[in-house]
Amino acid sequence: MRGVSLHWFRDLFQEQAVGDIWGAFGRSLLLGLLVMVTTVTVSVMGGLAFRKRFAGSALLFQLVVASLVIPSILVSLGVGLIFSQAGLPVHWASSGFGAQLTWTLPFGLLIMFAVFNRFNPAYEEAARDQGASAWQTIRHVVLPIIAPSLIGVALFGFTLSYDEFARTLLTAGSYNTLPLEIYGMTTNVTTPVIFALGTLTTVFSFAVIGVFLVTVWVLGRRRAGRVGCGQGGLSAASLHQSQFHRDDDRGRGRGRPRGRPGARDPGLDQCRRSAGDPGPRGRRGGSGGHPAASARGPRRGAEAIVLACFDDTGLAEVRAAASCPVLGIGQAAFHLAALLGHRFSVVTTLPVSVPVIEENLRGYGLMGQCGRVRASGLAVLEVEAAAPPTLARLAAEIAAAEAEDGVTAAVLGCAGMAPLVRPLAAHTGLRLIDGVAAAAHLAPAVVSAARG
Repeated sequence: MRGVSLHWFRDLFQEQAVGDIWGAFGRSLLLGLLVMVTTVTVSVMGGLAFRKRFAGSALLFQLVVASLVIPSILVSLGVGLIFSQAGLPVHWASSGFGAQLTWTLPFGLLIMFAVFNRFNPAYEEAARDQGASAWQTIRHVVLPIIAPSLIGVALFGFTLSYDEFARTLLTAGSYNTLPLEIYGMTTNVTTPVIFALGTLTTVFSFAVIGVFLVTVWVLGRRRAGRVGCGQGGLSAASLHQSQFHRDDDRGRGRGRPRGRPGARDPGLDQCRRSAGDPGPRGRRGGSGGHPAASARGPRRGAEAIVLACFDDTGLAEVRAAASCPVLGIGQAAFHLAALLGHRFSVVTTLPVSVPVIEENLRGYGLMGQCGRVRASGLAVLEVEAAAPPTLARLAAEIAAAEAEDGVTAAVLGCAGMAPLVRPLAAHTGLRLIDGVAAAAHLAPAVVSAARG
């Protein structure tokens, strides 16, 4: 046959005298998916574990890297012998699965080691400060940030498994995967069907890569579209603790709904009151997948963005992406206290926030103005509930700051404390500075300065 023809592609879908092409393809596809899921899961768990040193961590790392150095055919032989000697069936879904993991896991782990080596723990600290559990921190903060890297690990896992030959050769048992089937056909089949099969497998591989690349592009577009500014007002973006409500509390009727239409955000109300904004009150903005929250500048036509998380988490990243001034309520409160000539202490929520706030103060050059950062031991949900014991605890901490720290002002270190300024002011002679109001007052001046 001469010239261009699709004859051999049609023949490929007919029953073949030699080989089980589509059965082998199905086995390779299923095995690739299993290896991909396992590689992603174990790589993330390993990356999290290796953030801290533990007994045997160095040995475990060397073992992981060693599987990349050992020739693949020897790994295949070793895994096959282990299964045979142990009386276990040698099968593509058992021994073949294990042999392929020795190839894909090292790549996935090395990627996650690099990712978590550059991961800013302040994001997790801010989430825990908002009352998030360990699992909620991973689900709502860590995983969304590392999602592009997870896609890369998944791509490595699937493509390396789908194309693997040497490590599957002696571990697949009686049923071949697609690479083994193609190799077998080269010794038995002389028709151009095998070339048609090679073309289709190449197209399939490119299609898989394309799907992953499109997924990464879509995630990037969504993340980039969350931050931006227009004209005509102030936008408050809040990392709200209701994003991290406990599922078990909700089951007992103590949880708080997320993103409920018409739900009130006291921090946002306070920001608008301070800025003199008569617009819609108390619409709660979701934080999206980014721990620094989603700025609603484009939708509301904002001239400035206020990040209503006192830890100022993600402030630098949002400033880099936004086209208008971005204020963190922590930085605004510190600078307002300094501008008013006060030496101040900070009264915040949980102890986990203390080192974060102290690091921010050092970064802003204001640690010398601060007497002490004090943790009240109250979670954000308790602060927002504003029960009498909560007010008493905060008032006692402010009184201790006045008596012990030699300060003339107290900065309230949580956006949820914004509505409590007046009740707390009745119990102290210190000047109370609320970060939300401070940011709202400073925003017009910053906007005016930005315009030149």
